[in-house]
Amino acid sequence: MSGFRIGRIAGIELHVHPTWFIILLLVIWVLAGVALPADFPELASPLRLAMAVAISLVFFMSLLVHELAHSLVALARGIPVHRITFFLFGGMAQTSRDSRTAGEEFQIAVAGPVASVALAALFVALWWYGLTRGWSPAVVGITGYVGALNLVLAVFNLLPGFPMDGGRILRAGIWAATGNVTSATRWAARVGSCVALLLVGYGIWRGLTGQLVAGVWLVLIGLFIRNAARSSYRQHLISRTYDVPRASAGRRQQPVLVGVAGGSGAGKSTVVRRVAESLPATGVAVISQDSYYRDLSHLPAPARADVNYDHPDALETGLLVQHLEALRAGRPAHVPVYDFYHHVRRSEAVRVEPAPVVIVDGILVLAHEGVRSLLDLKVFVDTPDQERLGRRMRRDVNRRGRSRDSILSQYETTVRPMHQAFVEPSRAHADIVLPRGGHDPAGIQQVVDRVREILERRRGHET
Repeated sequence: MSGFRIGRIAGIELHVHPTWFIILLLVIWVLAGVALPADFPELASPLRLAMAVAISLVFFMSLLVHELAHSLVALARGIPVHRITFFLFGGMAQTSRDSRTAGEEFQIAVAGPVASVALAALFVALWWYGLTRGWSPAVVGITGYVGALNLVLAVFNLLPGFPMDGGRILRAGIWAATGNVTSATRWAARVGSCVALLLVGYGIWRGLTGQLVAGVWLVLIGLFIRNAARSSYRQHLISRTYDVPRASAGRRQQPVLVGVAGGSGAGKSTVVRRVAESLPATGVAVISQDSYYRDLSHLPAPARADVNYDHPDALETGLLVQHLEALRAGRPAHVPVYDFYHHVRRSEAVRVEPAPVVIVDGILVLAHEGVRSLLDLKVFVDTPDQERLGRRMRRDVNRRGRSRDSILSQYETTVRPMHQAFVEPSRAHADIVLPRGGHDPAGIQQVVDRVREILERRRGHET
């Protein structure tokens, strides 16, 4: 999500995504057509329209202050912030790494709402001052509305819906209590999904009671938060590197590279998560083969839909091999970010630091000889066809915005044939086969034990 550049503050690029103009026009329309006529019926329509535009633009500046508060605290804590992008549902800062501690996470998360509350207090004070001093009703109205909107912004962002500010504060609290950032992120994401479903339900109720615009907006926000919560947790697993111990004499121990393959919807992500959570003191970095789909921005949108994404040629596996080699050599990898809705590669990348254990998962991880040759442990998740289809259906509808018909059509025409041609044969290369996927505690433990065994063997060789 890049948009176009509008400026730069404190070394941070400011971008506006085209979808931001949707919310701008919607706010202006609601203010000029509904709210301001009810509060200021004596004012002329052109003046109310000018007030609506002014309120919207000043509120946008307030949103900028909100995001800058997050970013400036992050910069003060040594976290580089490259860009702030404003889009349909607000703003988002792009950082090069996550918080290192729960306290750092709390300070960054709470900075935005604190800034919004401060702005709300400032504009409410101006509203009261103007009211008592006989300012123009238009000016008084603008200050009052901007103050109220900033207060709403602060309260809304404090909802415990990760990755919103309240969700990040919740994550910081769980992190501080448990000492496990991945567990904290998972629980915060689950709470975020629950908050999102409540917003969707409330939006449907508002729509059914005659408040259609408000209802639709709440439903859209709820769906956005739900998808953001899931993708943020996934992104955390990809980018998170646990405490990474170094070998003696400053030398880094060669990492254990683990490949997890299996059909689409087999449960590979669950296996990776449970293995990673079982090795918190060891240090785990996770890479998904899905990040390496080729950029198809040069093709028109209809042509992208016809591409066979389950064929090995759809993936830039050579780049994946380079990144695995870099991590094995102790260098970071800049993993691409793929947009599955538009089938394009985004401009940003996720920096993955080297770790004692590197896990790469994907349907074709064991089908490529170059990848296989780098792996120390090869795992295949074997799940029945119908169960995989059901999981793929839920994932692609909820996370990637696709229709059920398109998913079924793709499954029959490309997914199943490619599974039989490439994925299933790669099972023969596996060291461990998990017939029950992430619901096989004994199998998961077997993988964990093998990883620990390899780590201990290498430590023994170095000593």
